[in-house]
Amino acid sequence: MNTLSQIPLRIEINALSNPPNDPIDSNTGNAPRLWRGGDVMLQFAIFNALQQAVDLSNLTSFQVIIQANQQSLFPLISKTINAGSITASVNRADWLAGIAQQVQVPLTAADTDQGLGAQPSATFWMIVQGFSNTGQQLVYGAGQITIYNPGSTLTPSGNYVSENPQALVSPSNITCQPTTQIHTEVVSVGGVAGTCNVILPQTAGLVPGSQLGVLLLLPATAGIVINIRNGTLAGTILNVLNTAADGSLPTAFLQYYLDNNLNWQKRFTKVPAY
Repeated sequence: MNTLSQIPLRIEINALSNPPNDPIDSNTGNAPRLWRGGDVMLQFAIFNALQQAVDLSNLTSFQVIIQANQQSLFPLISKTINAGSITASVNRADWLAGIAQQVQVPLTAADTDQGLGAQPSATFWMIVQGFSNTGQQLVYGAGQITIYNPGSTLTPSGNYVSENPQALVSPSNITCQPTTQIHTEVVSVGGVAGTCNVILPQTAGLVPGSQLGVLLLLPATAGIVINIRNGTLAGTILNVLNTAADGSLPTAFLQYYLDNNLNWQKRFTKVPAY
């Protein structure tokens, strides 16, 4: 019995001297289109005017960037494939038969879970480029890619929400690593008086509007100072909390979101979080 699986997008680029060299899905002959919130494989082949594969043996890496539009200053999705996973050349007949490609770029459900502005679909801008062993940036093509909302068929799962418990023993530092667009970190605080840092990293795959909640379970210990920092240990301090010896602050809940520059910003704080 035949089974159905996700069909890869077979993205062909003709590297002619006439930008923007729109990427085309060879399965359909149209600009690439995909469903929001699903895993999908992007398969690429680059051809010249004679329909011969462009030799990619000079690349140290191959990169695909998807951003909101052509004028955007930051990527929504950025994927880099190293030289060891690049096939220098393919036969065009094999490419058209769907049995060969030069580069495969996987997109996860978190990658494709982009905001569509409350519309059934939204068009984004995709850049396909390589970096040569002489340091050149080689843009093979750029053009539109459309993401569609499949509607109510999607249900919340581990791809969308997640929770992770961990301990913070003062004095020390921890990182809250979101694994989805809506994540909660439950942090049990212990130890002795001292300064701690809770780092909110700029996780790959997250998009503007992603939410991170930090629930702190606090001890009846005086003198523990907890700094919540954006990005790194040297990042901006978003919150500072101090524990109380009388146990009057048993919990705190801190809610953050990613802004358009992919920095965490404070949304609200509940201390104590009853």
